[in-house]
Amino acid sequence: MPIIVDANRAADFTRPLGGRAKEILERINRNKIQIVIGGKLGLELAKAKFGPLLVELLRSGRAHRYSDSDVETESILVQAMALNSDDPHVLALARVSKTRLVYTNDQNLMKDLKNIRIVSPKGKIIASTTSAKITCVLLDNHAG
Repeated sequence: MPIIVDANRAADFTRPLGGRAKEILERINRNKIQIVIGGKLGLELAKAKFGPLLVELLRSGRAHRYSDSDVETESILVQAMALNSDDPHVLALARVSKTRLVYTNDQNLMKDLKNIRIVSPKGKIIASTTSAKITCVLLDNHAG
């Protein structure tokens, strides 16, 4: 199963690795899980320090890019919903890609991901403060 990395956690993937980036990157490098991007989130990650890593992950097939136009079209639908967050593009990517595992610290985005009216089935969250044990369980259970 894929994972979405929110732009607010992109810096965790620079040296030294922070938060839960180490566990996530280990599984990506072992081809157990794949990062998905598309639409505005792809642009946000590319502009962040995550950009060089993202290029390498895409080149090596460990990241998958969804059509920007598909994500943007879905984002317009999501914006019409009662959201807590200002991240309809992340929610749209979750819907388009059917990805339910998200690495974020954005509390409002977490609420939206848990709302089955927005994302169904509801999202699973890894935050930088999630314990290593729970992170590993989530990654193992969603490795597909």
